[in-house]
Parts: sequence; C-alpha cells; structure tokens
Amino acid sequence: MCSLFSGLTRLSPKRSLMPFNLIDAAKSMIPQDLITKAASATGESEQGISKALTAAIPAVLIGLLGKNASGGSSALLPMVKDAAGNNAWSNINSLLGTGAGGGLGTTVMGWLRSLFGDKLGKVTDTIAGFAGVRRSSAGTALNMAAPATLGSLGKYVQDNCLTAAGLSSFLQSQQSMIMSSVPAGIDLAATMEISGIRTPGENITPALSALASATDKKTNAWLWLFTLLVAMLLIWLLSGRSCN
Repeated sequence: MCSLFSGLTRLSPKRSLMPFNLIDAAKSMIPQDLITKAASATGESEQGISKALTAAIPAVLIGLLGKNASGGSSALLPMVKDAAGNNAWSNINSLLGTGAGGGLGTTVMGWLRSLFGDKLGKVTDTIAGFAGVRRSSAGTALNMAAPATLGSLGKYVQDNCLTAAGLSSFLQSQQSMIMSSVPAGIDLAATMEISGIRTPGENITPALSALASATDKKTNAWLWLFTLLVAMLLIWLLSGRSCN
C-alpha cells in the first residue's frame, strides 16, 4: 500500500521509476510447465502454444497502448489494479481445460473485450494464422497472456503508486520496446486499426522506397548519358572512315 510520503513523492514530476520491462515481466508469469499444460489441453504442440504467446503478449500490450492513446488511461488503471489485486497471474493454470476459468475466465474475457472491442476476433485469427494453431488455441494463448500482462503491470502500478497520468506516461515510455517485440510478419496495430502505432520496420519502409526510387532515377540518367556518349563516338568514327 502507498504511504502518505510515497503519495507525496508521486506528485513530483522528477520522480524516477524503477527500470521495468513489461514483456519480460509477462513472459516470466508463464513458465514452461504451464505451456505444456496448455498444449495438452488444446491438442497443440508446445512449440505452437509458445509461438502463439509470442504474439499474444505483445497484442495485449498494444491493446493497452491503443486504449491509452485514445485517452482511456483512467479506465486502464482500475483494470490493471484488479488484475494484480486478485492475483490473476498466479491462477492462469485454472484457465486451462474443459469448463476452465470460472469467474476468472469471465473476468479475463471482459479485459480482452475492453482492450480489443470488436477487433478481438480479428486479433485471435491473426495470432492463429501466425502460430499455425486453431482459433480456439489462439484464444487460449490470449487468455493466458492477459492476466500475465495486466497482472504484472498492475503490480508495478501498485508498487510505484502510479496515478492514471503516471500509468499513461509509463506506457508511452514502453511503446518502442513493445512494438519491437512484435514478431516479424504480422501487424497487430493494423489488425486492431490503431492509428499512429506501427512496428519499427514499417516506419523505415517508406524512406527506403523513396531512396531506392531516387537511386534508380540517378542510375537511369547516367546510363542515358553513357549511351549518348557512345553513340556520338561511333558517329565520329564512322564519319572519319567515310572521309578517308
């Protein structure tokens, strides 16, 4: 619990927060034995579930970024605190198997719908296609990723007594790291139709295309000049022979 003094400290704009990596924190909440159980419950390979999780965890985080960018940090604060308060990350095991989850399963689905809205189905399909698993198995990966990610973030929020504004600033500071964690070949931000958030490579692509176009134009100009010079030389040589 935040003390009076920590509450005063959080008001200072110069306060420095502990170094924290959301991706690593979320991954640490899903050990190998949990992946093995998920594979058994879904009928997928452990490799398939692991690959789905490499997309599901960034997906949840991008959902947070999108919500934050649209001014929803005030709604995110109670969500992540709730995830930390009920120790959701330590009960991920209960989300696996037939009829699993109970009340926690309903809560997790509520979190996912809040983050993705009507794009939840598209996000699930994108993860399934990327990992080569069934749609239901991709849904299981998201169900595992949500409490691991939100619970880790909520614990950090509580330990550092963050307000909604503090949470918003923290998410902004993590954006580059989050986007860099998205596996190559999928664009989760585009799937969620979130503007202004793209993978690092996408920002470079237009510049590279423009550079390549400019290079092609310069190459063509030099080639045209070289051809003209060769033609003039041939004409000169032929003219000399005619005179002789």
